[in-house]
Amino acid sequence: MNKIKFRRNGVKSLICCALLLSTSCVNEIESEVSPGTIPITFSTTISKVNTKTNGSSFKTGEQIGLFAMISGTAISGNRYIDNLKLECGENNQFIPEETVFYPEGDATLDFISYYPYQKEGIAANNSSLNVAVQTNQSTNDNFSKSDFLIAKKGDIASSNNAVQLKFQHQFAKLRIELLPQDGEDIDEMLLSNPQIAISGFYIQADYDLTDNKLSNYKAKSDIVPFGIWKKEKDKLVGKELIVIPQETSSSDLSFTIDWNGKIYTCPISINSLSSNKQCVISIKALQNASNTLCGIAGEIEDWGELTQEESENSYQISSIHIAALSFKTSDIYQVHQGGQVVAEICKEYLSSASNNLASRAIVVYPVINKQAQLDKGTVLQLLDKAEKVHGGAVNWNVADNTLNYTPGESAPIEVFYIDSKGQIVTEKPEAPATVNVSSYMLRDIRGGQLKTYPIVKIGTQYWMKENLQATTYRDGNTIKKITEFGQGAGYFHSTEQDVYFYSGDVLLADNELAPEQWKVPNMKDWESLTKYINNAAILLETGKWTTNEGGYIATNETGFNAIPYGLYSVKETGTTLVNEGSSAGYWISGESKSTLADKVILLTSLKDDAQLIDSKPKSSALFVRCIKE
Repeated sequence: MNKIKFRRNGVKSLICCALLLSTSCVNEIESEVSPGTIPITFSTTISKVNTKTNGSSFKTGEQIGLFAMISGTAISGNRYIDNLKLECGENNQFIPEETVFYPEGDATLDFISYYPYQKEGIAANNSSLNVAVQTNQSTNDNFSKSDFLIAKKGDIASSNNAVQLKFQHQFAKLRIELLPQDGEDIDEMLLSNPQIAISGFYIQADYDLTDNKLSNYKAKSDIVPFGIWKKEKDKLVGKELIVIPQETSSSDLSFTIDWNGKIYTCPISINSLSSNKQCVISIKALQNASNTLCGIAGEIEDWGELTQEESENSYQISSIHIAALSFKTSDIYQVHQGGQVVAEICKEYLSSASNNLASRAIVVYPVINKQAQLDKGTVLQLLDKAEKVHGGAVNWNVADNTLNYTPGESAPIEVFYIDSKGQIVTEKPEAPATVNVSSYMLRDIRGGQLKTYPIVKIGTQYWMKENLQATTYRDGNTIKKITEFGQGAGYFHSTEQDVYFYSGDVLLADNELAPEQWKVPNMKDWESLTKYINNAAILLETGKWTTNEGGYIATNETGFNAIPYGLYSVKETGTTLVNEGSSAGYWISGESKSTLADKVILLTSLKDDAQLIDSKPKSSALFVRCIKE
């Protein structure tokens, strides 16, 4: 029996377009079928666009969760994919955060997808989600979050054919219309804008993904509907709300209406309101002394469905050839076997004074539970060495970012394999595992916008290889573009170079600036980096750096990729871009959230080492370079 563990502990990376996860539970799958190497990718289109709550389609930033089980396995048992998350971006494309794979051979998958995504997912040995509607559905966001959609597709085999998931509404929708009675003027009624709420519905329940049944209803509350009143012939329409289907009676349900400063109640009885249905509630509106209005529940009708299409790419290999790795998109590759990352290939700078080693290298590390085992690295190639010194062992001390290196005695290792036990081997085994190799990129999703950054490993640290280019905080709140200091927290943008300089106020805000699971480095992080490279700034720098005497040689052996775009500062002439071509400045975070250190890092062609200079958050705009937490 094969046992495959899928661990979910936060936002990760990769695929082309769609699925993903973010929980912290571990599930084990025991199957006669080994997971394969065909990655599941998704591109999404929406049909019947007028059926979703927002009147169009999935909106940018909305998230969907997905479970997959080996066909015939219940969701309460072992899950092949556990609560994978995907986020809707531009053009209804869903952006993923992690690569997943179809099982190998004839095994098929049963998919269950749901909206909106819940980080908590479903507990082990359970099949129910806790579902709820928002009590204030007057905003687009809350109204959309009140919808609950399910799509199921069974017996999906590994192939290149598209998989269609049809989403069905599992809640019900109520549409409200006001019918002016004799003596009431519809235009005056529209101008008065009656406020309305419904009482008596449970707003929480458990939804069983196995039998599609709701249970454990709780928490009755008033619900404020979505929409704006408008005239349609002889009535006002435009208000609607989402409710959880449930047994009701006329004594349970009522509308409360604030009309011209007077409160009216309207009892209503709705029979047999079930999932994926909508009902029109017509309220006869007449201002009177009784404070009671008459309401009529119309015929129950279908709500509709959303259609989701998914497509996939496939390729597989059983040997990893170093010559085939360009390292153009990132300095790290990940090797996937059976849906898990089992190895990490790094192009990195190795420095060990005790071994007289200072060389670029390609090193492979085993990965267990998504953590590279930095004490078990194998040097495939020392790129600056021609002798037979390859194949050495790398053992990193993570606490002080130092290297214990054991030299090798082989020629450059051109190929390696993953054996049937998931181990890295340099000699071809009898049955090498089929694997998938892909660049490891930081995928920063903000408000449905995806920005990818290459990653470089320097010592034990994982750095972004480019400066941050965010125009919003992580929560989607906008960062203002500014042209002068004094305009508040914001960024300067050089359109010529497409680079972003952030004022210190941006980092002092309560909002999170760094991508999820990354951070703005603090003083200890920078000290660890500069200590590892013996503070030789040229190892971090690339491009043309100028000095008063002319040229300056930047080797960039670490792959850090610092480019001398200068920095923004206040001069006699006002806000100015200074030191372009000769310096690059980086913010240093403080020891607590939303603080800055009293120094910043300055790389300059006038000095051989990295400089610490005074921080001026109100009058300086520098780069932000993030490090993995």
